[in-house]
Amino acid sequence: MAGVTIGLCYYYGIGVTRDKFKALQYFEQITREESEHLSGYELNEAHYILGKMYLDGTVVDQSIDKARQYLELADEDGDHRSALELLMLIGRSKTLD
Repeated sequence: MAGVTIGLCYYYGIGVTRDKFKALQYFEQITREESEHLSGYELNEAHYILGKMYLDGTVVDQSIDKARQYLELADEDGDHRSALELLMLIGRSKTLD
């Protein structure tokens, strides 16, 4: 949980200087870790923020396809309302892997 919390602090600038590049590093690290050591919340939030970063395109090259991929991972179980709302705007993939 610490990785998500630290990543969110950097992403929003809470208690630290806002640094979306450092936030990106924390969230990418979370998605690379073995899922058995992470909660579903941690993975969902990391995927959601990465999806937002790819939509925004300020830290990474903007890519609707990558954004969609991460947002679909965040909403795999159908309970991530924010990811679902963004997917409604950009559209879901025709098939989910």
